Amino acid sequence: MSLSLEVLSAAYNTTDSYINVPIAKQYRLNEIQFGMSHAYNGSASIQEDEDRYEMDFKTVYAINNNNQVALNLVSNNRFLAHYQFTLSDGFSPYQVGIGLRNITESPFSTWNNNEYIEDVNMSPYIVNTFYTEKTTFSIGYGLRGFQHTQQSLTGIGKFIENLNGVFFGFSYTEKIITIMGEYDGKDINFGLKITPSEFYELHIGLTEQFIDGDFNPQHNMAPKRQITFGISSRNLFSHNDYFNKQIRELNLKIADLEKKELQRVDQQKKKVEVKLISEDEILKARVAELYSKSLEKYNNRNYSESINLLQQALRIDPNNFLILSRLGSVYYTYGFMDHAAYYWKKAHQIEPNSPELKDIKEFISRY
Repeated sequence: MSLSLEVLSAAYNTTDSYINVPIAKQYRLNEIQFGMSHAYNGSASIQEDEDRYEMDFKTVYAINNNNQVALNLVSNNRFLAHYQFTLSDGFSPYQVGIGLRNITESPFSTWNNNEYIEDVNMSPYIVNTFYTEKTTFSIGYGLRGFQHTQQSLTGIGKFIENLNGVFFGFSYTEKIITIMGEYDGKDINFGLKITPSEFYELHIGLTEQFIDGDFNPQHNMAPKRQITFGISSRNLFSHNDYFNKQIRELNLKIADLEKKELQRVDQQKKKVEVKLISEDEILKARVAELYSKSLEKYNNRNYSESINLLQQALRIDPNNFLILSRLGSVYYTYGFMDHAAYYWKKAHQIEPNSPELKDIKEFISRY
């Protein structure tokens, strides 16, 4: 289940994005989010409370690893739908997606008083997202909702506005903190995301920056939305929910085995200082090193790099039970059930009596 508390009508209320700029990615199969957003403008020139506050609700659902849909209530009587399809297949540091924002039949307002109507319904786009260990960068092109109607930014924003229809964003993650910045085709926004666990996220956003005055000409002179707060949680709902508890327990057991293996490698390294070791032991040490690095990437939610390191280790030692088990776990975490079952099956073939895999035999048998 996912609950989001956010500020401003557009911020965080569509398919997965930085703040407003879309991100191309592989989705977790059957992941669902529920959200609520809240907007605030504290400018002295805003006299009416209804112009200071705004609240929206959203639901986001990943149909599979490539398709995600969102539905959000932006006013008392207006629902909007959003859709994104990821063209890229599988884990890759380069992802491409296409989508359609604001799916509704006519122009609309996100304000309850139905003022500030904008003609931004049915806004198509294409986006490219690049992933590194701690950073992401997205750049794309869109129509209507991604295009400005007039120049309104100051400073560096004046140059950016020459690129009508182009949008871009970036993020940098250090442990549980992610810093984000973007130009969404109309506005410059900055955000901070805190992720205390894989299920919960806290958001703070400074939006519609570098605009003179308290009203934004890009949004039909609506009050400038100044700040965004949010809290969100995500959960995976699928036909495999029955096995989630067993698989979480499996991951804990595998983690215990990993700890013992890393201790063994550390002891082996100490032996190297006093005597030569066999080529076989050197290869085992290399496998353990890759394995250790993959755990670090996994803990930082860099699943693609974690998988890449595990695949390297598997090429050295194709029958390594721990590597195969961990690959299954990483793929399961990201919702790739077929891949997870494939590697768990191979691990089970190597150690058919393994207590670590005992509880998920039924899951494996389904694939």
